[in-house]
Amino acid sequence: MELGRELRSTHAIPSTASKLSNAIATFAEEYLPDSKRTSKLDGRKQSREKPLSVASAGKGAGRESLFSDDFAKGTRSGWFEVDDDSSTLSVNSESGQMGSLPELTFVASDTSPLKCFAAHFTVVELKKAGEFVTLQFDARHDTSGFVNWGFRFGLFDSGGTRFTADDNFDAESISLDDNGYFAILDLGSSTTRDSAVISESNSASDERLRDGSTIALDDNDSARDPLMFSRNRSYTYTLTLTRNGDGNVDIILKNNVSGDEGALAGTSRLTPTLTIDTIYFGTNGSNANFAIDNVIVANTLRRAAESSTEKVRVGVYVDDGAGSSVQDLLFALGKFENVSIKRLKADGIRAGALADLDLLIQPGGRGGGQGRHPGDGGRDAIRHCVQDGGGFIGICAGSYLASADYTWSLNILDAKVLDRKHWNRGTGTVDIAITDAGRRLLSTDGQKLAIFYGQGPLLAPGNRPDIDDYEVVATFETEIARNGADQGVMKGTTAIARGKYGSGRVVCFSPHPELTKRLEALVQHAINHVNQNRSRKLTPRARHRISAK
Repeated sequence: MELGRELRSTHAIPSTASKLSNAIATFAEEYLPDSKRTSKLDGRKQSREKPLSVASAGKGAGRESLFSDDFAKGTRSGWFEVDDDSSTLSVNSESGQMGSLPELTFVASDTSPLKCFAAHFTVVELKKAGEFVTLQFDARHDTSGFVNWGFRFGLFDSGGTRFTADDNFDAESISLDDNGYFAILDLGSSTTRDSAVISESNSASDERLRDGSTIALDDNDSARDPLMFSRNRSYTYTLTLTRNGDGNVDIILKNNVSGDEGALAGTSRLTPTLTIDTIYFGTNGSNANFAIDNVIVANTLRRAAESSTEKVRVGVYVDDGAGSSVQDLLFALGKFENVSIKRLKADGIRAGALADLDLLIQPGGRGGGQGRHPGDGGRDAIRHCVQDGGGFIGICAGSYLASADYTWSLNILDAKVLDRKHWNRGTGTVDIAITDAGRRLLSTDGQKLAIFYGQGPLLAPGNRPDIDDYEVVATFETEIARNGADQGVMKGTTAIARGKYGSGRVVCFSPHPELTKRLEALVQHAINHVNQNRSRKLTPRARHRISAK
């Protein structure tokens, strides 16, 4: 087995160890003989006489996986269409929507208001407090427009009446004795801001698990719903059911973009369902075409392995002044296994939220808005955070903010902004030249990169005696000069810079790595550089300084 440079670096040791252990466990589960392993459902009814408890499920494989399907064998592995909606459910080895093949595709070819499919697995029973079961999967859709509550998925108890299959794999209707938990999410690029709902289903009128008692609802604030399902983006969703000390079921829903901070949580107190044996997916609206991949139902050992690596605690500013690119940033961060995400608003920064974080990322948007909205108290809190060993990453507007050139600047990077008059010089792809120091920081051997530019600052040394000089990571080799901007000004100015402020570290990108295909990893390298695990080292005095109420 050969490991690349990034996996061999010291900062990646915990993540690499976790990846290797998971790979070994997966290999053992797939290829080593195990007399105790339970085979996947083949479409026939199975006995419920011996429920499988969370404490004993799947131990022979070294990982407690109750059900897994990556469709690699080109089969549906017991998946069923519910109610024969005349839609197409098949394993597809050509579209590659998930970025890997094959995948389970669900094409909505009819006008039925709700289309459903499901699969069964060995029964799991939540017997004791702390026992839990998790459903995790990758999903993508190509719905154009917007559909309220257009996507739903969950875990259920079939009540002893599992599906049977005919030659076409169409399934019998779900029985009215089915009970469980499912999430309802919006589809599309808009949101009603109450779209992420976890409901308990026990409907006496709809056999397709459509409605039920609300357990948890998005808080309907002014922020974009972090759980919403956007078009043509691959998400990893996780739904976890845990039995608590009161005998009820605690439920947490999150995806790779929301992180723990944006998760939706609630507790089922009305006749909680404690036995689970069915996975359920449903789409609403005839335009919703789906691809599903890497479906896993797992429990205790899997969670322990996932939590063994300490994650970098990253705050992302999402308040006034943050542009639409913040969603692309959050999506990129959601792919980094060593990162936990916390969305930050100005009032949270002023109240001391940075004390529990390792670093802050200020995204693209409007630098003035990001500087003025937090006010003097918020800007002081950010400065103290970095000064006391925290990290700061600015992207485009965030780099304007970090500079020492405006009344609303943070003054944590010794940089001025050239040609301020023509800040709106245009957008497009430019070439940047990487310095020797930049190649080490960004873990690249290339001397030139093509990257998206969105009117970021043209940085130059500020020559402030009270701030350390920054180091050039990359310079602009080509330029954009529209809207009255002069030719030749942009070339040679700093595109990426790194600096120090007090005990903290700063990296600023004028262009957008998170908006450039295959360059999202530059954000990961910047995180690795500025992170000093500050949140675990902070003194009480330093915590007090960061709280600027």
